[in-house]
Amino acid sequence: MGRSVITGSGGFNCICSLVMAGAASAFLVLPMMCGESNHWVLAIAIVVGAAFIACFSFGSGLALWPTILLLGWCLRLRRSSLVVLTLAGMVAAAIYVMLPGDKAPIEALASLPAMAGNGLAWLCQIIAAPVAYATAAWRPPLLLNETVESRIWIGFGAAGLILALFTIARAVIRRDTGQSSVNFIGLALTTFTLFVGICIVGPLALTRGKPPEVDAPRYLFWTTFFWAGLVLLLIARAEKARWLRWIGFCTPLVMSVFAFPSHQQWAVHSKYAQILATDAATSLINRVRDIETLKIIAPVYTELPYMVAPQLRAHRLDMFADGLQDWIGLNEAGLFAGRQKPEGLMGTCRVSKLVQCDNGAPAARIVGHVTTRRHIPRIVRSTISPVAWLVDKQTKQGYMTPNTLVVIDSNGIVRGVARSCGMSSFANHVLFQGKFCTTCILGYISDYNPQLHYIVRSVDDNVLSEEALPVQDDVSNNPNS
Repeated sequence: MGRSVITGSGGFNCICSLVMAGAASAFLVLPMMCGESNHWVLAIAIVVGAAFIACFSFGSGLALWPTILLLGWCLRLRRSSLVVLTLAGMVAAAIYVMLPGDKAPIEALASLPAMAGNGLAWLCQIIAAPVAYATAAWRPPLLLNETVESRIWIGFGAAGLILALFTIARAVIRRDTGQSSVNFIGLALTTFTLFVGICIVGPLALTRGKPPEVDAPRYLFWTTFFWAGLVLLLIARAEKARWLRWIGFCTPLVMSVFAFPSHQQWAVHSKYAQILATDAATSLINRVRDIETLKIIAPVYTELPYMVAPQLRAHRLDMFADGLQDWIGLNEAGLFAGRQKPEGLMGTCRVSKLVQCDNGAPAARIVGHVTTRRHIPRIVRSTISPVAWLVDKQTKQGYMTPNTLVVIDSNGIVRGVARSCGMSSFANHVLFQGKFCTTCILGYISDYNPQLHYIVRSVDDNVLSEEALPVQDDVSNNPNS
């Protein structure tokens, strides 16, 4: 439910993963501090270290400190443990305040009480956002904003907030959380994400204060844990109340069905972005400046990838890790020691646009549709045949699209690399309802010379295909096409 917005972004994925790794470590080790454990010192060192990693990886990680203090109270930790955790939290907060950066103006701090009502409404809206997006996925795409921004979700979020506060208050009073590990993890997730929501709402009230910010999909990464925690608490409660068991165990199943359209929509969105990113990476591998393709990586600062690419290339990182760039300029006979085999390569390739290399030399973007005929093991064929017979003729007939191809000129020199989306036709039809073109390829020809003839061969498994596809040139006489 929108988590791909975070997990699909390298920067966000790093900082949020560090926060969750710190939180998970603290939650797992915190119960070891109960009683007269011989590992008390080691346990508290791990908890404090994990909390410091979390809070200094991302601002939302500060929510871990009040969470472990509350959980420590519910676990009946010794006073000395609670004091150590409190002092460590105060040190972390003091360091955080002294860090350089923009501070909220005094006027904004003075108006904070007046914004408490709006802040509470925004908190409820953040809490209800996963359910709002899941509901919107069942409606036409044009109604997405109308559904998500509906005021009804404030009331739904308020109901979840009241339920969470009641559960937390009950745990604080009874202090019996340690009796059930499911109950403990559920309480930890609910409490942590509730404090994260407060950390999100606070800056909005002090700086931007724009209600649409609350509906940002990036916040779904956190608030999905809120509802997951409530479900775990329900399951823990069902262990004692027999009449709740069917409700407790059926709720996750119902939630999975309810959220499936949302998951599928975000999967399609993420896969489309991945395909565009693969095309952009292909242009960098070929040392080609194709701003139109590169916009997915750098929509604003288009020159940034060209500044970073030489360093990535030198250290063989990211798109250069597979060494595809090393093939360009080699002789066809020396590539893979001249190994070739029949692949049944079929399709068409053509030049779609004239571009430039990073050194100013002419280059060309090529596109096309390519398939190969490959043997599929009998056990695999028998497994996928029932579904393939209904939705996927290509897989049923043994057709596949090669992942990587090379472009070779009439002199036998490799002039470029082309790639497909890397997804099978079977997965495209079953998971994405056939919305993507799995036979499409995109590549480039460096140092392009319209007077030469170019062919394309597949190079999967480090073997050249015996078959070759000619590259048709329909634009060399019309550079603006």
